[in-house]
Amino acid sequence: MEKYLKLMLLASLSVSVFWTVFLWNFWSRDFWALGANAFVYLAALVSLFLWVLHREGVNLRRCLYWVIPIGLIILSFLLYDNPFLKTINILVLPVLFAIFYNFSLIEEGERLHWDSRLVVRLVWRTVSLLGSLVRSARSHVLLLFPVHWKYGLGGRIVVGVAILLIISATVVVPLLASADTQFAAALDGFMRWFQNLISTTVVSRILLSLVLSVGTTAALIAWGRKFVHAAEAKEEKSADSVIAGIVLGGILALYLLFLILQLNRLVIGSLPFEFKDVEQAVKSGFWQLLVLSVVNIVIFLAAYRKTVPAVQKMLLAFAIASILLLASAAQRMGLYVIGYGFSYEKLFASYTVLFCAILFGWLIYGMFTPKRVNILKFLIVLFAWMYGILTMLPIERFIFSANLALAQREDTRIRLYEMTMLSPDVLGSVRKTIADGGGLGEPLPFFDTVCRLDGCVRTEFSAGMTHPDWGIWITRNESLLREKAWYEKNLSNFILSE
Repeated sequence: MEKYLKLMLLASLSVSVFWTVFLWNFWSRDFWALGANAFVYLAALVSLFLWVLHREGVNLRRCLYWVIPIGLIILSFLLYDNPFLKTINILVLPVLFAIFYNFSLIEEGERLHWDSRLVVRLVWRTVSLLGSLVRSARSHVLLLFPVHWKYGLGGRIVVGVAILLIISATVVVPLLASADTQFAAALDGFMRWFQNLISTTVVSRILLSLVLSVGTTAALIAWGRKFVHAAEAKEEKSADSVIAGIVLGGILALYLLFLILQLNRLVIGSLPFEFKDVEQAVKSGFWQLLVLSVVNIVIFLAAYRKTVPAVQKMLLAFAIASILLLASAAQRMGLYVIGYGFSYEKLFASYTVLFCAILFGWLIYGMFTPKRVNILKFLIVLFAWMYGILTMLPIERFIFSANLALAQREDTRIRLYEMTMLSPDVLGSVRKTIADGGGLGEPLPFFDTVCRLDGCVRTEFSAGMTHPDWGIWITRNESLLREKAWYEKNLSNFILSE
């Protein structure tokens, strides 16, 4: 076996064994068990892939534009508990990493314009690791059970000791122990050690380590070589300007008609009192933003710089229409937040508005530049950076502080107890607020869903200003912190919750 492959296998095994030793509690406590251990595992895993990338001659400095946001996402596991963010991280991180990593191995990558053919190629390149699973498994067998062992002295010693342990623990010791209780007591520790060694948990961890290592090595083998894309791609064709003009002109006319009819709703000075009316007013504008954003992105990708100048001006009109709806959606979301406070969903929705504003502004800028802009690449890189930066922010502490301040308004509809959805990241803030005699009280009377250890019940509160169940939330989160092993904790547990 060549030295490079052996090093790759040993590194994959080491990283996989680390997972089964330090992240095993993920199966029982899911995202609460991910802290410093997840940061170390993901950092080591990404470093292994970057080592292979460097060995293939890729300049890692040119990869910093995607390595840094990926690193920020990984670093967030070391900083915060936020289970909502960790859930999204698990979904977003592998997709972003696979896209950028494989793109970095394209020979002519710096000169490529991102299009649908490139996306398809990157997807096939990503799933190609399935074809390397057999080679990876065979390499692991050769590493762990080399053929020369049965002829070498070291191999014979290992085999002999293994056979001795198995025969002694399964046949000799049980028979002798049944004949003499003192002998049984003397070797009780050895039997317990052997039983733990071959217990279901140990076997499961060994098997999972091997599975993770085989999968990791398969990805390293499949993705760890450069490839050519443009040579296989067909020359890009221009779109039919007449057909594109008719389609774009018709859709734009429908957009303008829609906007004119919606003028009386585009500027909302206040929110309706009923929650259903508020939800409809906000979500209608927000869905308009999302749908129109998708339509515009598809239109730009299909027609940008492929038609006559008149049709290109229609694309500019699409971007302006998007800005109008974006402003409406942003105002509605702002009123919604002022009235009802922040939550995970409303915070991410607001951040999406900012993302779309930057994207549409860049698209408008791209219409006036002589050089063709790389729309799809910019979109993905922008998403990676904005999401990476978002993971660095103390989101839950911001939600808590903002809602606490907004709840002081006379016309507030914020229910502070809804913030019991937050994690121990705000435990210190809650303790301090209660100790200072501040602001966790609620206007009375009101109805709320109270979650205790035995379940959730819809409850009416008609007396007292401090919600009686914040104590339960504090106890529950203190218990979560006590259950964590030292390697499962993060900086928020050690510092922010003090």
